[in-house]
Amino acid sequence: MSKRTNQETSGLSAAIAAGETVASWARRQTPPIPRRTAYTWSRRPEVRKAVERIRRRCLDRAAGTLARHATAAAEKLASLARSADSQAVQLAAARAVLQEYREVTDYQDLAARVAALEESRESH
Repeated sequence: MSKRTNQETSGLSAAIAAGETVASWARRQTPPIPRRTAYTWSRRPEVRKAVERIRRRCLDRAAGTLARHATAAAEKLASLARSADSQAVQLAAARAVLQEYREVTDYQDLAARVAALEESRESH
C-alpha cells in the first residue's frame, strides 16, 4: 500500500470510528475518492482494526472522565438522599444510590470472576 493510501485509510478509519459514512468521507476527499474504492478500503482488516483501536481509546478516555467524577456524583446523590427539601427527591436519590451501588458491586464481582478465570487459564 502506498504512503498516500496509508494516509487516506487512516483518515477513513478515523471517520468511520467517529460515525461518518464511508460515502460521505469519500466525497470530502480532494480529489474525491470513488465510493466503491472507499468501501473496498473500509473492509480491509487493517482499517477495521484501526477503527476498533480508535473507538477503544475514545471509550477509555470517557471511562477515565467518568471515574474522575464518580465519587463526587455518588456524594451528591447521598447528600440529596439525606437533605433534599422534597421527599420525592430524597426517595429518588436514595433509590439511585442503591441502584448504582448494586450495579457497581455486580460489575466488580463479574470483573473479579473474569480475572480469576483468566489467571486460571494462564496457569494451565
